Amino acid sequence: MTNVILRKLAQKGWVIVRKINSRNIQYAVTPAGIDEISRRGYQFFKRTVQNVVYYKDALERFLLSAKAKNFHAIVLVGKSDFDFVLAFLCQKHKIEFTQSDTSACDEGVLTAFAEDYTPPGDGAAGPPDGVYLHDILIGH
Repeated sequence: MTNVILRKLAQKGWVIVRKINSRNIQYAVTPAGIDEISRRGYQFFKRTVQNVVYYKDALERFLLSAKAKNFHAIVLVGKSDFDFVLAFLCQKHKIEFTQSDTSACDEGVLTAFAEDYTPPGDGAAGPPDGVYLHDILIGH
């Protein structure tokens, strides 16, 4: 598979293939290959930034809605790729933020379950008294 991919890259002019001896081959990225890597890297970075802004906005709407419902704290259960965004937004909107391995049952505390959270049992009932970050991020 690697050879097929390298052959395709060479056909596009992005890689130069040079046989050193009967057992060794040398590969070098061409200037056109560097340009393509740069273009794709920039496009990836641009999409990533757009997604982070979209997710930040979704989390902010969620937090403002929770605050309007008199929640004063958020407990994040599990490890999330968005924990730093959630912590920043909680600080911005003066909502207490903590991370835990278990959900909170206190009055005014909303539990948010990280993307990796798996409910005990079959999971059919969903998270007990809380929300999934996944659902917030995809707009459910």
